[in-house]
Amino acid sequence: MAKPRLDVLAEALRRRLARAAGTDERGNVTVELAFVLPVALLILVGIFDFGFATFETMSLRSAARAGGQYALINPSDAAGLEQVVRNSTFVDGADVEVTYNPYCQCPSGTTVSCSTGTCGSQSFYRLYEVTVTKPYSAIFPYPGIPDSMTLTGTAVFRRQ
Repeated sequence: MAKPRLDVLAEALRRRLARAAGTDERGNVTVELAFVLPVALLILVGIFDFGFATFETMSLRSAARAGGQYALINPSDAAGLEQVVRNSTFVDGADVEVTYNPYCQCPSGTTVSCSTGTCGSQSFYRLYEVTVTKPYSAIFPYPGIPDSMTLTGTAVFRRQ
């Protein structure tokens, strides 16, 4: 019969003593993962949520620019402008609110009436402002950040 090797017996004795003393290191990775995984998932969902809100804001700004370009060609067609804006967004158009505000302004920055306004010896500018808003709800409620907000895109075009 072969004699047991002393190094194998010493290792087995060390493990048994470590378990008895409570210093066994097996399972540490599982415990660390249990602490880190929820925080990592929260950060990952936050990045996704922020990216989606940023994408929707960029889409609203692009739609406002499309509406402003339409207003330059057809300044009195507010219904057509709203349709152009709704068709230009990459988001659900049902929640989108479009505000169209044509106004006139002197070169000094003073707002005047488009029909009766004067700017002294200078002529005024016709401006077309299109604002597109949409409510946005976060995917996950974050502490210290509101669950819902309003995303806005605005464009102002000047006709000379």
